Amino acid sequence: NTLKIFMEIFRSYRAFSSLMYIIRWLLLLIFPNVNVYILIVAILRRSLCEFDDSIFEQQGLEFAHEQYSNKILIHTLIFIFQFISYFILLIMIDIWNIRFPWNKIKSKIDQQQQHEDDDVTEERDRIKSMNDDDKQCEALVVDNLSKYFHGSKIPAVDRLTFAIPHRQCFGLLGFNGSGKTTTFRMLVGELQSSDGYIYRKHQDSIGYCPQKDISFSALTVIQSIDYICRLHGFQPSLLNDLILTQFQLEKHQHYLVSNLSGGTQRRLHLALCLIGSP
Repeated sequence: NTLKIFMEIFRSYRAFSSLMYIIRWLLLLIFPNVNVYILIVAILRRSLCEFDDSIFEQQGLEFAHEQYSNKILIHTLIFIFQFISYFILLIMIDIWNIRFPWNKIKSKIDQQQQHEDDDVTEERDRIKSMNDDDKQCEALVVDNLSKYFHGSKIPAVDRLTFAIPHRQCFGLLGFNGSGKTTTFRMLVGELQSSDGYIYRKHQDSIGYCPQKDISFSALTVIQSIDYICRLHGFQPSLLNDLILTQFQLEKHQHYLVSNLSGGTQRRLHLALCLIGSP
C-alpha cells in the first residue's frame, strides 16, 4: 500500500509518469503477489460495476465505467505466465543444481575458511603412510570416504578418514545431517560410496544396529533370536537363555516384536546384532 501511494504521487508529475508506468509493469511481471493483488481488485470492481449497472438499468439510466474484462484477462495471462516460469525455475534449481552468483561467492568464501583440526590432519597422514601390513593390524580402515547423492554437488560425506584398532570402542560424533548414518550404511555395504575405500578385516562378522529398527513384526522375541542364530550357524538353544538374560528380555520372550515398546525393541535389535561376536 505504501508503494502504491508513492507511485500515485509520482504519477501526478508528468516527468515521472512514464517512469512509473514502466516500474509498475516491471513489478507486475516480476512479483506475482503484485499482479494477483491487481487481479483481485479488478474482479471486485467489475462485480461492483455489474451491480451498479443492474440498478441504473432498472431506472432507465446508463452509466459509463471502465471495462474490466480486458484488464482481468491480461492479469490472468500474466499470472499463468508467472506460474509456469517460476515452476520451471524451481525444477531447474532442484534438478540441475543451478547456483546464483551470490551463492557461488559465499561458497568460495566458505572453502577458503574451511580448515581441518590438527588431530584430523594427523590421522589422515597416518592412514596415508600405512602399508598393507599396517592395515592388517586395524579392524577397520577408512580412507577419503565420500558420498554424493544424485543431483547434489555438496557431499553428504566429505573425505572421511580414520582407522579403528581391534577391540577399541570408537564413537562417531557429528551434528544432525552431518552424514553419520550415511557413513555407517557405507561401512556395512548397504550404500555404495562415491569415492575412497573401506578396508574391513572381518567382513563376515559385522554386527549392525541401524538407526531405524528392522522389525520382524510377525515374530515373537524368541523366534527372532532363533532366526538370527540359525543365520549365523549357531544352535539357538545354546544362546537363547544367555541373550534373554543379558538384555533383560525374559518376560518379553513370547511377545510379538510389533507389540514391544520402542526401548525394548532397541534392546532386542542390539542383542540380535551382537550374535556371533562381531
